[in-house]
Amino acid sequence: MDGGREKKRKPKNPSDDVSKKRRLHLVDELKEMTDRDNDTSLEREEKEPPTMAHTDKEDPSKGSDQEDSDGETTYEMNRPTLLRQLQTILGEYPDDEQMLREMVQNAEDAGANCMKIMYDSRTRDPGGNSTIKQYFKTPGIFVYNDAMFSDDDWKGIISIYNSVKEKEPLKVGRFGLGFKSVFHMTDSPVIISGSKLLVIDPLRSEEKEEECREFKLKTVGRKHQPETTLACLMNKFGFDTDVLREGTYKGTIFWFPLRQKQSKLSPTIYSEEKAANLFKSFMKKSTYNLMFLKNLEKIEII
Repeated sequence: MDGGREKKRKPKNPSDDVSKKRRLHLVDELKEMTDRDNDTSLEREEKEPPTMAHTDKEDPSKGSDQEDSDGETTYEMNRPTLLRQLQTILGEYPDDEQMLREMVQNAEDAGANCMKIMYDSRTRDPGGNSTIKQYFKTPGIFVYNDAMFSDDDWKGIISIYNSVKEKEPLKVGRFGLGFKSVFHMTDSPVIISGSKLLVIDPLRSEEKEEECREFKLKTVGRKHQPETTLACLMNKFGFDTDVLREGTYKGTIFWFPLRQKQSKLSPTIYSEEKAANLFKSFMKKSTYNLMFLKNLEKIEII
């Protein structure tokens, strides 16, 4: 039987010990290499801050617009400034009596019966500390009519390229592009009608987009020293302290302070001679104008 027989052991080969030692040595070397790599990686991470695959920096050309979940970014088209738009309009309309004819047509459309035009040749700088006094320097031109502004008139006069008269095609003027031709002679037209005083100042848009400054007449009477600031207007065309106290002017006054030096809007300077020539050209055609008007019965040059 094999049960009592002892199994013979295979004689030990000295080369096996050598191989085993080599394998253990290789394992130790690999472990040391791995540890060194890990240490190097840690040092690199400490020295170099992690970088983002994408940095969401705001593009100054796109303002504060954000990219939505579909990858779409929306922003406004580049548009010309109000100054540039007005300069374009001035290039389309002549610097002549057409400006005053536009005022005639606007008075006709408003249902006015009487219109008066006056040139104030005095050179005067209002005193006081009102924030609107710069708009009432003379010389300048007044245009008055006895009709009051409607809500559509107020909308139309502050609009560019979208005249309210489109809804009323029979009204030819009505403060469309033609009215903007007054910027040939002024940088800041002033309109007084009903309960409001409005200043349109396109040069103000260089600082902020607030070209239109609107005031209640009662507020002007209380806070803007009208007897000093509005000295050029007081007691003309029925405009006085009673109107300011009551807060309503039953008519319309346009005040155009004439440009006395070149501006960013226009290089045209309106001297006394240029203003006189404007009136002469208009007077030659004023009788012709009245022939085709239904409401206006009188145009007076003062």
